[in-house]
Amino acid sequence: VGSIVATTATAVVAFALVFSAAATAKGWKYQQGSVPTRLVHAVNGEDLGLARELPVDISIGFRCVAQGVPFGTVAEGPLLSPGTHQVRITLADSRKKRRGCRGTLVMADTINVNFGDDLSVVAHQTDDGGIRITKFNNDPRDAGLGIGRATVRHTADAPAVDILVEGDRLITDLTNANGAKLDVPEETYTVEIAPAGGDPLNPPGEIPLTVTAGENIIVYAIGSLRTGSFDLLVDVLPLQ
Repeated sequence: VGSIVATTATAVVAFALVFSAAATAKGWKYQQGSVPTRLVHAVNGEDLGLARELPVDISIGFRCVAQGVPFGTVAEGPLLSPGTHQVRITLADSRKKRRGCRGTLVMADTINVNFGDDLSVVAHQTDDGGIRITKFNNDPRDAGLGIGRATVRHTADAPAVDILVEGDRLITDLTNANGAKLDVPEETYTVEIAPAGGDPLNPPGEIPLTVTAGENIIVYAIGSLRTGSFDLLVDVLPLQ
């Protein structure tokens, strides 16, 4: 059950580049389209030698859309038109707030948006301690009567992992910047995370993951095993 990797108390909110609703409402300048996005900020500043919150400004298409977004934020992003869009993340600078997203550049990348996409755009760490932006496609399709969807995404500074559900290794060799999903009956499952082929990690140990019919629970593995900041981040989206 993909999303299984994450229901620790601190996991319920996160950035892996999602805006806060307040930041989004305040910063919208981008021309709206038809493709929904989620923005997740999953970079722990302490792993970069900075403040843990690492507040950032976000630009899409060179337009400033959100300012002062802290680590651990997951929120609704803009509607985008199909095409290629550049995403730029800069350090938030209160002195330049009135002039838009003009702080020091942290990372930038382009994302391709197709008609019919449903996207999560995540700023996160790589498996070698770097940082990157990854686009994930969400599956909003109905899973069936009494069925929910669990999605797990590897966005941590960690090697490939396996996901165990009720002791069974249902997802194997999941690498950084990739995800997996499972459609399962509505229920609370015991989930564990293990290095590929290895024993479960402790912490986080056994994680109770509740899958609800009609919902997609998305769990991000974030942070770093090397520094001890490894954590989980959760987002929940409705199925259509």
